[in-house]
Amino acid sequence: MSVADVENPPTNLYGPPELCSELKEIEQHYPGDVSIDYAKYEYLKDLGEGQFGVVKLKYSTENPNENVAVKTLKIDGNPQLLRKLASELAILMLVRRHPNIVSLKGRRGSPALPFYEIYLEYCDGGELFDRIEPEIGMEFDDAKFFFMQLVQALDYIHSKGICHRDIKPENILLTSRDIVKLSDFGLATIYKTAGKERILTQVCGTPQYAAPEVLVEQKYRGPPADIWSAGVTMLVALTGIMPWEYPSAESHTFKEFAIEKKLTGPPFNKLDIDTLIFLQSLITMDVEKRTTIEKIKESRWFTTDPGRRSPNPMAADTNDSSAATQPAQSRKSMYDQSLSQLERAFDADRPKYAFSQPLENELLLFSQAHIGASQATVFHPLHSFARRMTRFCAEDTIDELVCRIEEACATLGYSTSVQQSHQILVMTTYGRRTVHFVIQIFEVRGGKLLVDVRRSRGLGMDFKNVYKAFRSAIDPFVLAESDTWLKELGLIPETPKSAPFASSNGPLKASNSSAVNCN
Repeated sequence: MSVADVENPPTNLYGPPELCSELKEIEQHYPGDVSIDYAKYEYLKDLGEGQFGVVKLKYSTENPNENVAVKTLKIDGNPQLLRKLASELAILMLVRRHPNIVSLKGRRGSPALPFYEIYLEYCDGGELFDRIEPEIGMEFDDAKFFFMQLVQALDYIHSKGICHRDIKPENILLTSRDIVKLSDFGLATIYKTAGKERILTQVCGTPQYAAPEVLVEQKYRGPPADIWSAGVTMLVALTGIMPWEYPSAESHTFKEFAIEKKLTGPPFNKLDIDTLIFLQSLITMDVEKRTTIEKIKESRWFTTDPGRRSPNPMAADTNDSSAATQPAQSRKSMYDQSLSQLERAFDADRPKYAFSQPLENELLLFSQAHIGASQATVFHPLHSFARRMTRFCAEDTIDELVCRIEEACATLGYSTSVQQSHQILVMTTYGRRTVHFVIQIFEVRGGKLLVDVRRSRGLGMDFKNVYKAFRSAIDPFVLAESDTWLKELGLIPETPKSAPFASSNGPLKASNSSAVNCN
């Protein structure tokens, strides 16, 4: 398939009156090797919701440790959505072979049904934003390693003439071994064909992360816009602070940073001087002065080893406990290998495992306590639990804990809706933005209850701030050993320290409701 196919995708996907020709049309444009046995996958749970559909987690009935994320889009003959779907599929086909990009496993639909399914690699390490602690950020070595991989992904898609246009922590997925997978190409587009660059005009992206030129209805170039967003993403990862609501002079922080060049306040005063200088080269108003991927990869900041050791990313991704005893490569060495080597290593199909062997021995069975015992669903935790910080354990009955949660939410002014006895939808705002999240309660062997909280709608960092307040309100009912136990099982990542930087230069110094009755 050529890049030209992406610019002119079929527009009749489920669009009447050509319903019956959809499958034939899409096979002509996206032929061949993206095909799996759909019948062997069964639904397990929802991973997230959006305006046009839902992302579901499915597992293989032949291999329970093999999972896929299924993006289900509501089509209903919407011409704009049809074209968006066709374009996204074409782009996913073009970029699917890179180890730092979520891979397309398959796609299917029926002319008789008003939806379309895209089968994607399931990333069992969660989303990058979940590793970011509000007001703190994450460990410098981790943030840098994730950024290094993001740069590799951007370098690859730009080489294919594609720009992403929505780089942010929510769209950077991780495996359980901390391999970055760039995801969500719904706003991606072709900016270069046959060596000729196309100037873009569509206003799109997430304002907090988007480059200024993308949001002011003027012509802009694709790669510099991605570089700006990558810089803001790194800034948020390092500090736990979103620097501005909108990149314009109306934002006090943005005005100080971009126009007045004042760097004495948060989040910039939390950075060491080398990192600040580096990020300034990415987050630069003047597009002509903004750095490039090539310059980033050649910079001293980028080429300095991040220091943290990791499992060899070239090794097979299995839950074999013996892998932990093998010599580890430094993360930087991953990038000393050629792209072709990386592609060959990650192209091979292999099962994806969410956790190490000790978890299986510890829990064995995990029962979702949501309906009557006669209907209780029992499943293995490997199917569904990516690592994230927004979990804790309690010792209560299900009904008592649901009541505690409702009471805590009411105190904070959050609205709640109990979907089932085990699941609560919580709705609130952070600033002027909507945040929805889902709380699920699971019974764990030993009499504990595991509370799993995931973002449903809204910005990742808004959700983390809302969750922080919720966790504080519910804290009296959280088991004291909760975090230790969950870390041992690999269900939550390590909590970052409050001071992530250890630069020889040191940090940059500043120059001057109603309650619920539970009875």
